Amino acid sequence: MGQAKGNAKFKNVSAYLLPILILGIFLAVMVSGSVLKEPLDTRHQISKTFSEMETNLKEKNWPEAAANTQFLRSSLNNTFKILRYSVELDEMADIMSNLDRIEGFIQANDGENALGELYEARGHWRELGS
Repeated sequence: MGQAKGNAKFKNVSAYLLPILILGIFLAVMVSGSVLKEPLDTRHQISKTFSEMETNLKEKNWPEAAANTQFLRSSLNNTFKILRYSVELDEMADIMSNLDRIEGFIQANDGENALGELYEARGHWRELGS
C-alpha cells in the first residue's frame, strides 16, 4: 500500500518536471545564438574576415576580396549549421544575399557598392543572436 502511494507521488512529480525540463532545454537552445556565433576555432573568425574584406575593397584588391568572400561564405555556412535553431533564419538569408551581391560587385570592380553591401552584411552579423 505504501509503495503504491510512492509510485503515484513519483508519477505526479514527473508529470510536472518533464515538461519543465523540456521547455528549459528548448529555451536554452533558442537564446544561445549570441554565444554560439563566436568562433569555435581560429578558422571561423568571421568578424576578422569582414575587416580583411573591407581593406581589400578599399584598396581595390579584387582577387583577394573574391577569395575572402568565398572564405566568408564557407565559414558562415559552417557557423549557420550550428546556429540555425537559435537565430532568425531571415538574418542568415540576408547575410547570404549580401554575399551574393558583393561577389557580383567584385566581378564588376565596383568597390563602393560592394563596400555598402559588406557593411550591411556586417550589421546583420552583429544583430544575429542578439
